[in-house]
Amino acid sequence: MRTLGIVKRKGGVGATTLAVHLAVESERRGEASCIVDLDPQRSATVWADARQQLTPPVAGVDVGQLTTVLQAAAADGVALAILDSPPALDRVSASIARAADLLLIPVQPSALDIAATAPAVELARAVGVPAVLVLSRCPIRSRDVEEARAALTAYELPIYPGVVSDRTAFRRSIAAGEAVSESEPHGKAAAEIAELMSYLVCLLTSSQTQRPVRPVDRSAARR
Repeated sequence: MRTLGIVKRKGGVGATTLAVHLAVESERRGEASCIVDLDPQRSATVWADARQQLTPPVAGVDVGQLTTVLQAAAADGVALAILDSPPALDRVSASIARAADLLLIPVQPSALDIAATAPAVELARAVGVPAVLVLSRCPIRSRDVEEARAALTAYELPIYPGVVSDRTAFRRSIAAGEAVSESEPHGKAAAEIAELMSYLVCLLTSSQTQRPVRPVDRSAARR
């Protein structure tokens, strides 16, 4: 079983949207998935409660139950476990980082969000877990996206070459307990999720994700 942790310092970056959509996309590809909802707001659990299907299962648990839940998921044949974190970098996020094969760090394309990414990068490096930066909730056809991508290179981590845009389709599907691959399977939002999943699968299975990471240079990240 592969474990993908999603960590962030602040809310509003679309982390739960990514978690539920990636889990559904994994199921769509024939790989059983689950979501471990460690966010006290339990947004992924609320989504699951509104859902008409039993998969992917969502377990809303406290951090002390994380190891037990992951062991049970592996025993049940789950191929991908996605860990959704609270909007803070605390002991919960640290536990997620230690349990993950790969950390996904979502970033909105704004100066404040880019600056707030530094602690998440430091967490990944402190634990020694591979991480990738993903531009999320991006405005469509905005120069801000490429400027943000250039600024993120200061962190010296892989940056997903695509984006996940701020589309109405995501909000509508979440409210209905669905994913965009179900509500609008031929839409642009579904294509963005499919492309991101393909990229993450490569990282999760690549030996490149096992290379050590270096301490973050905060001064470079602020430039």
